[in-house]
Amino acid sequence: MSSNRDPEPPAPALRRPAAMARLGQLGLERRDLNDLFDNAVGLLAEALDLPWVALFEFMEARGVLVGRAGVYDKRSVGSEAASALVLPAGRGSFPGYTLLEGSPVAADDLLNDPRFIALAPTLGFGARAAISVPVRWNDHDWGVLGVYSESVRTWSDDEVNFVRSAANVIGLAVQRARIDDRLTVAETRLDLSLRAGDHGRWTWLGSEARIEMDEVALAMHGLRPGEFSGTPDDYRELVEPEDRDLIIAAVAGVLDGVDAWDETYRVPRSDTGAVCWIRSRGTVIRTEGEPLRIVGVCADVTERVLEEARLDASLLAEMAARRRAEQAGARLATLSEASTVFSQSLEPDTILAAVAEFCVPLLADVCRVETLDEAGNLLTRTVRAVADDRLRAFEDLEADCPGFAAVLSLSGPVDPGAPIVVDDITAEAAAAAVTEPAQRDALARLGPRSVVIAPLVARSTVLGRLTLVETDHLRRQRADHVAMVEEVAARAALALDNGRLYQSRARMVDSLQSVLIPRDLPDSEGLSFAARYRVGDPRTDVGGDFYDAFEIGDHEWGVMVGDVCGRGTDAAALTGLVRHSIRAAVVRDSRPTQVLAQTNDAVMGQIDDFRFCTATYMNVKRTASGARVVVSSAGHPRPVLVRSDGRTEMLECSGVLLGVVRDPNLAEVQLDLDPGDALVLYTDGVTEARGVDGLFGDERLVGVLAANAGRTADEIASALETAVRAHHPDGEDDLAIVVVQALAP
Repeated sequence: MSSNRDPEPPAPALRRPAAMARLGQLGLERRDLNDLFDNAVGLLAEALDLPWVALFEFMEARGVLVGRAGVYDKRSVGSEAASALVLPAGRGSFPGYTLLEGSPVAADDLLNDPRFIALAPTLGFGARAAISVPVRWNDHDWGVLGVYSESVRTWSDDEVNFVRSAANVIGLAVQRARIDDRLTVAETRLDLSLRAGDHGRWTWLGSEARIEMDEVALAMHGLRPGEFSGTPDDYRELVEPEDRDLIIAAVAGVLDGVDAWDETYRVPRSDTGAVCWIRSRGTVIRTEGEPLRIVGVCADVTERVLEEARLDASLLAEMAARRRAEQAGARLATLSEASTVFSQSLEPDTILAAVAEFCVPLLADVCRVETLDEAGNLLTRTVRAVADDRLRAFEDLEADCPGFAAVLSLSGPVDPGAPIVVDDITAEAAAAAVTEPAQRDALARLGPRSVVIAPLVARSTVLGRLTLVETDHLRRQRADHVAMVEEVAARAALALDNGRLYQSRARMVDSLQSVLIPRDLPDSEGLSFAARYRVGDPRTDVGGDFYDAFEIGDHEWGVMVGDVCGRGTDAAALTGLVRHSIRAAVVRDSRPTQVLAQTNDAVMGQIDDFRFCTATYMNVKRTASGARVVVSSAGHPRPVLVRSDGRTEMLECSGVLLGVVRDPNLAEVQLDLDPGDALVLYTDGVTEARGVDGLFGDERLVGVLAANAGRTADEIASALETAVRAHHPDGEDDLAIVVVQALAP
């Protein structure tokens, strides 16, 4: 049975590939930038199903960001309206902070994010969460692209990467527009110069086998517009028969690598019957060694055919500028792609594999990447070739034929300076290096012709080297090709260095975390201790949550749970200070309020910026009937008392958090634990875990604990952690749980 209903629109995640494809197509088209910007922000709003999108341009001289395009309540506002929005750079605005960071920034809650000042409320729209990405071209900060949600939310990596990709396309489009502007100016100047000097302009399009001439050039050859077909054969027919070999030889020279065209020949003019001399000069523009086109000028030099015509130097300069601009555009696109490919992973092995895959066949037929180990020895990490038989041939020759390695300069230490270039390797030289029939077979399959070996250097340190081998077709190792290899090697080294720094940081994080969190909990007759701990992003940061439990006297223990602001090394330093201060304070006075007050003095005295800490500290002493607890809190979530019969109580013992004011107001609560009773301490990573139906909250917390009353301390801790993970599986917040339970004597 058919349905007349319209199909439902695809979900945002399904719309993104099509939107990115369309955006990439728009970026390649030559169109007005304002039109491109309007289309880009509209595509983003539709693909992400968001009400607001804004594109800002950074005005460096004024230190502000000015709107260029936007979507407001899912409607395009146009460039003129967008330009009325002016934001400060730096931390004074969310886009300004993104430009300051130089990398994508995702804000799950704009109004409560301490990194910057959110201006959305003052500007009259209710954005609550956003992603903002710098827009760059040629390492130049052009502006910022931002998308905004009307509700607090957690952004996915796919959404952040989608906005980053859109920003990259916009940056490349801006760069292309700049290049097009320069080319337009160059062409205008060239045309004016040519007309002023009675010069004609012509272009030979090698890939299309076609010749184009302007009206001046056509007139020199006795033609009017529309009378020339543009084919090379018809062009040769215009030339005096005795001079046609000059044209044929000149074309052959271009195909063999000659980069300049300079010929003087005779043309019998059909309109006047006279024979005139024409001098034609041009510059060859190549792509990877193959002639793409010849751009040239021609002049009627009949009256001075015997003297060298000197063309205006400005004409040659303009043509050279055009060639450099075109080559620079292609070069920048290649290097931009390399940077993007190499930076997609922080795992060194993945980076090296991406380098080899990128280089083959773009830059060579065989690519080998080596790295230096700690002893300075070269280790082959990855090899890639255009075909499996060539890969096996290369590996066989390298392993079994030392002479082959010497011919290709594959052996020896890494030179941190300029690349090593071995050009025009003859078959005879390669064959002389092999002796065994199997080696000759491998050599025939490989067919090496040239080699470029570039060092991988980052921060003045040699990390390895990149070896590129050309095989059965000779790609001339021209200066521009070698320069491209150097640039690719530099970007590969940077990505590899970043990956190693990332791994080093991860190891440091693991080391710091193991020091700041106790390895073992107290083992006491009559009391049971249990703990659970999780860092939101354990590979990149030290968590801000912590806990500790230690003996302070006969059958008496101190227990603390805390949460310092932030993450990383600053958080680790503050955590260490608080843990040490609490342990030291207990020696002087073990009352919880005094312990927290002395710890507050230590934080105020040693931390000179606005960093603070919340903490709960309690003394637990075993008694004949169970345990006696005295507990105090400094701005920390309330402890929960869980009686063995299922009754629960959130203890009111809160005070001012640590590190904010001197002499904070603190309170403490004393209570007795009967066998089976437990006291649960936790951080806000439990109650503020956000799931599809809101925060975990106090109600769920008490419900889980009541349902597990009477179970062991370890079972209570596990049940609470499991409930939080089920509520928010992709938890990004730190979490700490400590359970102290009285046991039967």
